[in-house]
Amino acid sequence: MLDLKQDKRYLKYLSEGLNETLAKTTTIANLDGDKILCVVGYNLKSFKDINMSIYSTSKRWCGKYFLNVVFKFPFEQLKVERISATVSVKNYNTLDFVERIGFKQEGIKREFFFGVDGVSFGMLKGECKWL
Repeated sequence: MLDLKQDKRYLKYLSEGLNETLAKTTTIANLDGDKILCVVGYNLKSFKDINMSIYSTSKRWCGKYFLNVVFKFPFEQLKVERISATVSVKNYNTLDFVERIGFKQEGIKREFFFGVDGVSFGMLKGECKWL
């Protein structure tokens, strides 16, 4: 079940999972009953660009319907032109995942994650296969 309400426990789950304090973040949660499977957070960087963060402790969170909702929200509701994401160079599974869902590598952010480099990714609306 998807929940688009801005429940404080979703932001807490995402912040704790990413080990990062997130402010002004809009969330979408994927739930199994009361159990949180995944939370996606969005931070508007500008009127054209939004930053996306995803955290999950479940392997059952990702499906075509969920990805459709996750990408329709910023591209169709917020009318942004691009989505940005940054992934630790040490997080091999996520690096592979973001490329498989359509993000393109754009650069390296040196020492972005507590002394560890981050890989910057972007996706333009025209590149999104989930709409």
